[in-house]
Amino acid sequence: MDRPITTNDEAVLRDELVRADLALSGVAPVLAHMLVQSEAPHVTEAILAQVQGMLHDMSRQLIENAASPDSPFDPVEMDQNIDALIERLAEDQHILRFCYVAAVEGRLAERFQQSHSIDPVLTPLLQELIASEEPESAELAMTTLAAQSRFMQHYQRMAMPLTELPADLFDAVLAMWQDFSQHNRIALTLQSLEDLRRSYDEAATRSALLERLASSMGRAEVVGLDVKHAGFALFATVLGRISGQARGLAVLSCLTDQYARFALGLRAGGHAESDIAVLFEIFHPERPVPSGLDQILPDQAQSIIRHSDAGNGR
Repeated sequence: MDRPITTNDEAVLRDELVRADLALSGVAPVLAHMLVQSEAPHVTEAILAQVQGMLHDMSRQLIENAASPDSPFDPVEMDQNIDALIERLAEDQHILRFCYVAAVEGRLAERFQQSHSIDPVLTPLLQELIASEEPESAELAMTTLAAQSRFMQHYQRMAMPLTELPADLFDAVLAMWQDFSQHNRIALTLQSLEDLRRSYDEAATRSALLERLASSMGRAEVVGLDVKHAGFALFATVLGRISGQARGLAVLSCLTDQYARFALGLRAGGHAESDIAVLFEIFHPERPVPSGLDQILPDQAQSIIRHSDAGNGR
């Protein structure tokens, strides 16, 4: 089929998505600057504190992994190494972006609990899946519930277990750690690195479990877009899947200045403008639903997202 002529409404959404891309592209550089300068021009102090806490927790885990009963770190030396490693990790924009998304997700989960009584952990849908007569489905739902509970606990403690990183970031962090230890004369043994690698299982990460759970629901995964029934974590997972974008972008689309990405993501999944309006009342109550959404075909909406700067990884 020939692609319909671009409408004014679609052009407006494209322009809004460009502005949204620009906002996201500045997140990591701003965070990196703020971590050094302790200023918060574009990111809230709460988000900054979360990211700082996560970087500190990751650095602590790595430093403690290198310590041994025979060669423990002096407390002052330990703190100095942690501070230096935080600076090293903060140089990687992918790590900063991952921590930022986790901080935003935790904050949004708390916000929706306060504003709409949406439990961030034990949701009605998870309870139904746990009660499934199929043992594998019930076990997967229970495992996902436990992972989500840990996520919220880590968020409240400003922590980030290394075992929750996606595989590419986990490998990148270990590579940084090896380089850092060499330049800072930290005795890092092959055994300590092997212990870290052995403790890691990407399939056991929360994001992987949420993906598996959504996938296991088949066509019924659309129920995950009923955020009051499914909860925010599964909602973001399903939104990412139906819109063809990374889950992290789906999470960020729930921020105020990302409403165009949110609307296009739902339209990419085949949602009608009237259904999108219902979700806007929850996620973007300060914004009217973009007009003309029904005139944009789902594959058009997905294409617009895919060709955006954030959508194609730029």
